[in-house]
Formats: sequence, C-alpha cells, structure tokens
Amino acid sequence: MTSLRKRQQGFSAVELLLGLVVLALIISGGFYVYKRGQDSASSKASSSSATTDASAVPKTAPVIDPTTGWASHTEPSGKFSLKYPSSWATAQFPEYCVSNDGGIFMLGPDTGHAGKCGSEAAGEVTFSWTEKGNSVNKSLIELDPAMYASVSSKTVTIDGVSAKRDQGTVVEHAAPNGFGDIPSGTIVVDYTFTKGGLDYKAQYMQQTSDPDVLKTFDTILTASFKFSL
Repeated sequence: MTSLRKRQQGFSAVELLLGLVVLALIISGGFYVYKRGQDSASSKASSSSATTDASAVPKTAPVIDPTTGWASHTEPSGKFSLKYPSSWATAQFPEYCVSNDGGIFMLGPDTGHAGKCGSEAAGEVTFSWTEKGNSVNKSLIELDPAMYASVSSKTVTIDGVSAKRDQGTVVEHAAPNGFGDIPSGTIVVDYTFTKGGLDYKAQYMQQTSDPDVLKTFDTILTASFKFSL
C-alpha cells in the first residue's frame, strides 16, 4: 500500500512537471505569434507610408518641343534661323528676295499661300530684315492704326530679345503707305524687334479666304526663331 502511494506521488510530480513544460511552450508560442503579427503590421505600415510619400512627390511633366519634325531654314543675310512645318511651302524664286541692305523670306501652308519673290504675290507669312531705322520694317498697325479694328499689342521675347506683337483686323479696303492692297477683313499680325544693327519684322496676313495658321505663325517666332549674329 505504501509503495502504491509513493508511485502515485511520483506520477503526480511528473505530471505537474509536464504540465509546466506544456504551459511554458504555449506561452512561448503565443508570444512568438504575437511578435510576428506586430512585426508584420509594422512592416506594412512602413511600406504604406513609403508608397504614400512616393506618390505625394509631384511629377514633372516632360517638356514637349512643338517644332519636332519641322523643316529648318537658315538665312545668312538676315542672320537668323527658324523652323516651319515640313508640309509648308516657301516662296518661289528666293534669289529675288534678298538685296544688299535687307531681304524677305516668305512661306505659307501651301504653294498658293507661300508667295513669289520679285512680284507682288506675298506669302501669308513673311520675315523681313533691313538696316536699323528703316521704316519698311515698322508695324503696319502702328503706322496706320485707323485702318484696323480689334487692335491689341503686347511684348514677347524672341530668343532673348524683346519684341512687340501688334494684331488687328482691316476695316477698310486700302493701300497703307505703299505697302500694297489689303482687303477688309484681313487679319494682320506684326512682330517687330531689333538685334545686331538689323530691324526685323515677322508678318502674318490672313485674308477671309485664307487658311488660319496664326497659331503656327506664333509658334515659329516664339519656339524656333534663333539669331546667328
């Protein structure tokens, strides 16, 4: 009987010890699972924060050159270069458009609107240059403002040089200061500027039946015109 009690007491001690070991394992395993969960949550929070920070940085839009793919023209006499749409045409007989004291470069959206040098057929777009002080390169609108309606003027920058841009619509059929016949309704835009002893004028004339290429004309001046003085 005594021996049986001793064995029962021995079993109880072993069972108690095993229970403590199991309990320790359970506690240890629970702590491990808890710690893994905390680490995972922290990692997700850090990743989310990094993603948010990255998305919060403003993206710089790529600079697009509006003259990409355009044709180039260099004018040694006028000491400048420019670009124009490759589908456009330039004036016929260009050798008659340059003289010792200046010259003209004409072009347009097609041959019929590009002009013809040595004649009165002007291009819809004209670039001219003369020695400084020549009134030929003054703005038509400035010379005879009474001929125009909806007149506006502003200052723009062309290759680092300040230029004046005048725009108006002809209100009466006239020939201003010997510059030729301009029908009423014609939209006239003149850029006038000076550089290196030369006066420049870029002129746009759109009659009522002509294609509207004013935006392209402005782009030629502000995005492609370069001096080569």
